[in-house]
Amino acid sequence: MKLKGREIVVTIFQSDAPVCSIVLAGAAGVVQDYYRDFADWLSRQGCVVVTFDYSGIGKSLKGSLKSVNSDLLHWAEELDAVIQLGRDLSPTYRVMVIGHSLGGQLIGFSKRSLQCERIVLIAAQSGYWRHWKGLKRIRMFFTWFFWVPLVTYSKGYFSAIGYSKIEDLPANAALQWAKWCRHRHYYYCDKDNFKNYFKYFMGNIIAVSFTDDDYAPQNATDWLSDQYSAAVLSKLHFHPAQLQSKKIGHFGFFKRGNERVWPLIMHSFFPLNIGS
Repeated sequence: MKLKGREIVVTIFQSDAPVCSIVLAGAAGVVQDYYRDFADWLSRQGCVVVTFDYSGIGKSLKGSLKSVNSDLLHWAEELDAVIQLGRDLSPTYRVMVIGHSLGGQLIGFSKRSLQCERIVLIAAQSGYWRHWKGLKRIRMFFTWFFWVPLVTYSKGYFSAIGYSKIEDLPANAALQWAKWCRHRHYYYCDKDNFKNYFKYFMGNIIAVSFTDDDYAPQNATDWLSDQYSAAVLSKLHFHPAQLQSKKIGHFGFFKRGNERVWPLIMHSFFPLNIGS
């Protein structure tokens, strides 16, 4: 699909007997193929699932990354368009959205998210550096005040060397992300440049976080979910052992090795009998 000159590559997982449509908004720099196993499992539970790559990421990267002008708000526009696609694919069914990390943050900038029945946030958080403690706080301070800006300005994009799960990021997206993470009000530091819809969503939200997640401590995930002030909100904070898993962290929920976790979480999310 194309949006304002940007080509966004989507993947649709069809279901033999669909009862709902789900849009999966991925984390920053995480390609949609990372979520394939989870999306395929959802499709077998009766869901039409749509995954996509933000502009400049994965299959949506065309040409040199230095030529990509997308920032985080452009990515939010793309998510908004994909939610409409999810509605078009299943016009008679409920539409739901799952957001991982930054993907969960971007949901609140999508006006079409207000038409979704349910939202699930997986490790979705504020990136403000003071949400961390001790040495982790120092690391986050260095990351957002020095490392990301210096690398991005020197290369013309953010090189993700050292982050095994993410790809390089467009310069505008990386610099805007760093700006948000330096500010105690996070994305509200750009409030004159965008409209958000967090406080207008009145459906059901489940916010899921994990004790062994170094990138999304509980107070950071709580900050984000609390922005949905009108929603019916449930917060689930798990130790991996509670989910019969040794390790989940920030990225592990979607890995095939943790598939036993999926029905445990999604039974809370769906008003239907899934879990096979």
